[in-house]
Amino acid sequence: MKLVERICNIRAYILNKKRFRIVILILVLLTIKRVYRVNQEIGVVVFKHSENTAPCVLPEVDPFDPKMMEFVKNPVPITCSDPAIIYVDSYNNLQYNTTALKCLNESPDTVNCEVSLITRKTDDFNTISEPFLWKPSMNISGDFFRVKCKGANGLLFDNHLTRIERTPKRYKRLRESLKEDKYNVLLFGIDSMSRSAGIRQLPKVYKFLTETLGGYDFKGYTKVADNTFVNLVPLLSGRFAYSDELPKIDYIKDWLDVLPIMWKNFSKEDTATLLAEDYPNLNAFNMEKSGFLNSPTDHYMRPFWRAIKISTLFYDKTIDMKHALQNSDISLTGNYGMCLEDKPNHVVVTNYLKQFMQTYKDVRKFSLSFLTELSHEYQNFLQLGDSDIVEFFEWLHREGHTNNTIIITFSDHGMRFGEIQHLYVARIENRMPFLNIVLPPSLKAKYPTVAKSMRLNQERLSSTFDLHATLRDILHGNYKSPGQFYVNKKLRGISLFKPLPEDRSCAGKKSSPYCNNCIKNIIDLSGDSGQSGLTLKLFQMVIVANKVLRYKYFKWKQ
Repeated sequence: MKLVERICNIRAYILNKKRFRIVILILVLLTIKRVYRVNQEIGVVVFKHSENTAPCVLPEVDPFDPKMMEFVKNPVPITCSDPAIIYVDSYNNLQYNTTALKCLNESPDTVNCEVSLITRKTDDFNTISEPFLWKPSMNISGDFFRVKCKGANGLLFDNHLTRIERTPKRYKRLRESLKEDKYNVLLFGIDSMSRSAGIRQLPKVYKFLTETLGGYDFKGYTKVADNTFVNLVPLLSGRFAYSDELPKIDYIKDWLDVLPIMWKNFSKEDTATLLAEDYPNLNAFNMEKSGFLNSPTDHYMRPFWRAIKISTLFYDKTIDMKHALQNSDISLTGNYGMCLEDKPNHVVVTNYLKQFMQTYKDVRKFSLSFLTELSHEYQNFLQLGDSDIVEFFEWLHREGHTNNTIIITFSDHGMRFGEIQHLYVARIENRMPFLNIVLPPSLKAKYPTVAKSMRLNQERLSSTFDLHATLRDILHGNYKSPGQFYVNKKLRGISLFKPLPEDRSCAGKKSSPYCNNCIKNIIDLSGDSGQSGLTLKLFQMVIVANKVLRYKYFKWKQ
């Protein structure tokens, strides 16, 4: 009888009018998804290299390939709120924006502000201090804090802000140890951006890096694994992620502090260090991982974004749905979840970088920033950051930082999923991330062989491991005789400061990470497009529906 009752209850639940429509919708979506999967499994493109020991053939990819351009569209620009009444100045002091106050018919005398300090405990937990009254002459400690201001007309400001708090003792040591040829390193990462996507979607950035700053554009740069973590670990350690080349740990349960990450090497060489990512759900060292017990760098931005995420006042839980609708030409007004009050989220990161560069202007610096929100899900959103990112590079140049900083703009891989993956050119792009390196003029003048090698290597096959070898040379100021490194007695990476081999091949499995693009022949089994227009449109509908359903029917997880 219990079984019969259960069946009847299930039947009654499903036959409820509203629930019935939801069940039917889910079944339809699953069917459409299955159709797309079958079409993929039939085979669209086969990559084939006829001889594993033959030199690799570097693919020639047109960034403006007509088939790829069919998927390029212009999203609605981000519109954030009006300028805030309070800001952090170039000396890391909190100040009133008197112009903004006047617009609100307020003045510093009519406004009262309270500050709460944000202190990191672990990667997922912060402590928030009790609010205290702030006045313009008061110093604030720490990198992150929340400010709430009230005036005669009520609440005027409530937001999180950043600054850079340097430790006097460590700063003194950094200044005393500064040496010649010890250049700064600025690793500026953008998620899921192929070289071609960078040229298409960030034209201002690409032009400024290559033409104004003389950056080297590496056409043959390849990823060595699939997603972000497994490409960042080789870049920063010279080892394959999850392999026995690294300390044996449970990546979900154990802290990642034991990993031999390059910022540790720079820190030991008396260098100020910074790590900043913008999207806490997808942070490279935290997604499906435990993160770090101790702060990995001198300045670490995750506590800032975690504080925002746990605050219902600031964190927009509908962000995935909004992004999906916007990408599907359903225009939304406002910031569609990509602003922190008056600034886009990616600008919050670049502002933190500016504060770091300015605060430590006269000492050596190593920074790794990684923007995820703009490009992880939807390639066209990259356009939204073009003007802001180029403004950051222009600022670096204007403030003189390009005179002593090696700027490495890079990505982990290209777009890995979505409807474009039926195109063989998109699959090649996935394997060929963006890499542009700007050298200070003094370095090129003093070591002309380095500049010559960089020019040659732009046209040769390179990988994440070669970039790691380059970081090693920068660490030690090794420009006269650039090096290479071995793992288990096998050559793993060669510095980009010396000429790379012209005859790299796919021989050797793991020891040769270049097989991602060792393409002798490309066999296109798909005809003109590989999918019918109807299937592609249906697949796009599935993506949007998945986002909406995930927002509406599943419990939100912090």
